[in-house]
Amino acid sequence: PLLDNATDLDPHFIAVYSYGASVLPAIDPQQAIALTEKGIDNNQYEWKLYQYLGYIHWRLKDYEKAADAYEKGASVHGATPIMKQMAAIMRTRGGSRDTARQMYRQMLTDADDQQSRSLAELRLMELDSLDQQDAINEKLKEAGSAGRCPASLKEIIHRLADVKLPNNESFRINAAGDLVDPTGEPYRLDTAKCVAALGVNSKIPPPLDQ
Repeated sequence: PLLDNATDLDPHFIAVYSYGASVLPAIDPQQAIALTEKGIDNNQYEWKLYQYLGYIHWRLKDYEKAADAYEKGASVHGATPIMKQMAAIMRTRGGSRDTARQMYRQMLTDADDQQSRSLAELRLMELDSLDQQDAINEKLKEAGSAGRCPASLKEIIHRLADVKLPNNESFRINAAGDLVDPTGEPYRLDTAKCVAALGVNSKIPPPLDQ
């Protein structure tokens, strides 16, 4: 309601719409759509609002509607060429991790408020962390093939030396010799499942589908 009231007072306050599009989908996706469509109605020449609408539909895994939003935004004067590219990506590989990276990088570049930029940064860290966890878990599986899960993640650090992560990212190790996530928080070992997991104090948000 506060966001809605703010846009009633100033229908051209773009930062309010972008903040709502970034935060509301986790609380009430339909309200997020309604607020963003209200922004489009009030600011028909603001292509970024179509980008936010595409983002919301992407989060809902409705890739066709996301593609439609990007296509409409691409036709607005001054829109970045990436809008057309994103429309095509939505229809071909909307659910991929690489698509998510492109989405959040673009949000980070175009965000009109610090909250949206911070969210995009954290989501990019989450994607890097997911790549790291996949690699760590593969090495845990190899190490545990003899029937014993390693007692700590430190036991498999040497096995990660030859792993190439996407986007030329690399594993990070703190002064204590612990594998840490992109925020600097040590990963923990879930010994029951023999998999790596985020630490309890990690700033990385939970996955979008949880």
